[in-house]
Amino acid sequence: MPHAVLIQYADCSALINVATSKQLEIIISNITEAGIAYKSEEKQSDVPNTTYPAMLTDLLYCRFSAGRRGVLVLPVELIESNADVLKSYILRYADDWRLGDGFKSYINNECKFCCTLVDRIVTGFPSKDYQQISNRLGYENNFITVCEPYNSWIVQGDKNCANIFSLHKAGLNIKWCDDLSPYRERKVRILNGAHTMSVLSAYLRDFDIVRDMVNDPLFCAYIKKGLFEEVIPTLNLSEKELADFAESVLERFSNPFIDHKLLDISLNSVSKFKSRCLPTILDYKKIIGKLPHILCFALASLIFFTTANTAKMIIYFTG
Repeated sequence: MPHAVLIQYADCSALINVATSKQLEIIISNITEAGIAYKSEEKQSDVPNTTYPAMLTDLLYCRFSAGRRGVLVLPVELIESNADVLKSYILRYADDWRLGDGFKSYINNECKFCCTLVDRIVTGFPSKDYQQISNRLGYENNFITVCEPYNSWIVQGDKNCANIFSLHKAGLNIKWCDDLSPYRERKVRILNGAHTMSVLSAYLRDFDIVRDMVNDPLFCAYIKKGLFEEVIPTLNLSEKELADFAESVLERFSNPFIDHKLLDISLNSVSKFKSRCLPTILDYKKIIGKLPHILCFALASLIFFTTANTAKMIIYFTG
């Protein structure tokens, strides 16, 4: 391949060459919850397309037309049934663009779409320590990033898919299972939910990184109250397992080597709130019979942040 990294808007032809190559077996995407979208106005002639599903449809159609075998598709975006949603959008574009029943059969029968769940805090490029890291490595690498030691990747798929993507055999924390929904609900509602319920309020209260937020007694109490009194009662796993996971999340948030910026987490806050916090609010109301105090405050913070983000506010909540 001509490049280690391809920019889709600048390297369209090179990207098609990769898509139609014999060596290609696996496609992995990580474009946030907002990236898995369908737009009826997308055209096959739009090169490149604006949505990832449309772009992937075109690339897979090029691969199909070249007579290449199907691929394993692993999306890691934090939406429920991420692979199923991605596949459904590809099939919609196939209909919109009249790509034919042969291509749709290729998507349905030759390509494998596996739902996944990833769990690792990644904070991005280490601008402050970049030169020191480069000196230690002995070379320049503009694509390095900072992440925590903890990592988990759960993939819902059969043995054949696991044999294609066999990193678990190398000792990496990748778990293949028949149903990832319990793992997804725990992770999205507790870890991601803790982020989404707190970062906007914390930023408006003059915090900049997650560690400082959770080390503040008031905000730590705020997050714990939201997790243990509002989120955990809506989940079906054992209370001890959920409590242990929540405590581990707070420990991970306080990692002294991870400067996780609140504004970085705030990107796509509306879609994140809908997938991470709103289901908990609705379940809590159904189970408990009233609205959850902390999560409703988090919604108010989201509204305030998006409508008056130059202002600041003070958090009050009943202890």
